[in-house]
Amino acid sequence: MTDEESRRPLQQQQVFLTALLENVEDGIVACDAQGVLTLFNRAAREFHGLPQQSIPADQWAEYYDLYLPDGKTRMSKEDIPLFRALQGEHVRNVEMVIAPKHGTARTLLAGGRALFGPDGDKLGAVVVMHDITERKRAQDDLKRESSLMQALMDNITDAIYFKDGEGRFTRVNRHAPYRGNASPEEVIGKTDFDFFAEEHARAAYEDEQRIMRTGRPVIDKEEKETYPDGSATWLSTTKVPMFDEAGRVTGIVGISRDITERKRAEEERIQLIREQAARAEAEAANRLKDEFLATVSH
Repeated sequence: MTDEESRRPLQQQQVFLTALLENVEDGIVACDAQGVLTLFNRAAREFHGLPQQSIPADQWAEYYDLYLPDGKTRMSKEDIPLFRALQGEHVRNVEMVIAPKHGTARTLLAGGRALFGPDGDKLGAVVVMHDITERKRAQDDLKRESSLMQALMDNITDAIYFKDGEGRFTRVNRHAPYRGNASPEEVIGKTDFDFFAEEHARAAYEDEQRIMRTGRPVIDKEEKETYPDGSATWLSTTKVPMFDEAGRVTGIVGISRDITERKRAEEERIQLIREQAARAEAEAANRLKDEFLATVSH
């Protein structure tokens, strides 16, 4: 076998490895034990918009536009995943931003470790960078929408709440539950049984189970909300089922308006009408009595 023939399998392996590195979607960067960059695959070059350069680690962040997750603070050498891996750290899921001066900023998750030879000598380090820009953008959009929704909910004076299939609160505004003396964070994961008397909690639970079972909402139901100390409030409550993408009921969303003052005013009005009727009846009886006595006296 000639030298060329003996080298051919190694060359083929090298070609295959190069093709493999150039065609993976994740960025792969490696350096030798002195911190000199030795590998910069296609994805990494696209992330940075720059070719591989043999520059010291002190200049990596500036030359390759490496930033912390805020996208504004440039990384120090000690922040850079490849440098950390070279120091012996097993780097896992480090979020970073590459913001090329003439390109599009990308958010990446980086992981890597030091490389050692068979004899234990350090050969260098390698990191793999996965582009999570779209996922991060979707998460930020969702967080923004969630914040806007919470602000809207908290500025509505009615109690608004979401519950899962077991009646546990999954999201509430600051008015729910009424007089619970608990912040929204303290309400999440609890049920009506943690705040109200058994009678009211049981009735609400059964209503909600029926809504989820039938898919039919409850609209403007007047209900008496009783607390363990015996105090009570009156509510006008609407509850509707929530559905997932497959059309399955996953819980309920409710909005309850405190109508205690209205109920009290109604009761006072009814009591006043009763008192007026009783007074009119008594006055009528007295007139009849006076008329009777007047007739008898003649």
